[in-house]
Amino acid sequence: MARSRQELGGLKRSALALVNKGRLAFGWEPLPTLPKGNKTEPSSCPLAVAFNGEWAVGGSDIEGLSDSAYNTLAKAWGIETSYDPDYGHPDWLELPPKLADFVDAFDNGEMPELVEEDQ
Repeated sequence: MARSRQELGGLKRSALALVNKGRLAFGWEPLPTLPKGNKTEPSSCPLAVAFNGEWAVGGSDIEGLSDSAYNTLAKAWGIETSYDPDYGHPDWLELPPKLADFVDAFDNGEMPELVEEDQ
């Protein structure tokens, strides 16, 4: 079922707020708006672009994180984590539900204004 314009606006505002919490935790400037991205490339979707292409965003997680980045984002987003001293953290982190919903809406074509024009 397609989301309403009001729901999509709320998702974009929530996503931007969470992205900026993460960016600030890394000492980066907040973004005024979400960037455009590519629906078929996890490393260039709007969330990945918002984090300077450092990691890939796929489905409901962000991938390719170092232990430091994992800890920084988990803390910024209030995600409880477990740490295994033998293995460290996984190299992925489950997205907060609002970011996962944003990714789902973007991937389903509900936010054409955020799709790079060359697609």
